[in-house]
Amino acid sequence: DLAFEEITIGQNSCYCNKKLKNTNIQSELDLVIVAIRRKNGEMIFHPMGNTEILEGDLLITIGRGESLQKLCESAI
Repeated sequence: DLAFEEITIGQNSCYCNKKLKNTNIQSELDLVIVAIRRKNGEMIFHPMGNTEILEGDLLITIGRGESLQKLCESAI
């Protein structure tokens, strides 16, 4: 029941400008961020907790469908 999703972070997202460790992405949603693609094309593979999520970042994520849906709704 696992799926991959690519989720773009909007400027009004609750995740924008937060470090990965300070979000509920891993702790509550139980999702794994496989990579982050920055707006400038830079790829960060297996981002650590100190990685900051920025507006326009594309989160490449794996997890359960319902958790991915929740992340999508919060990413806008």
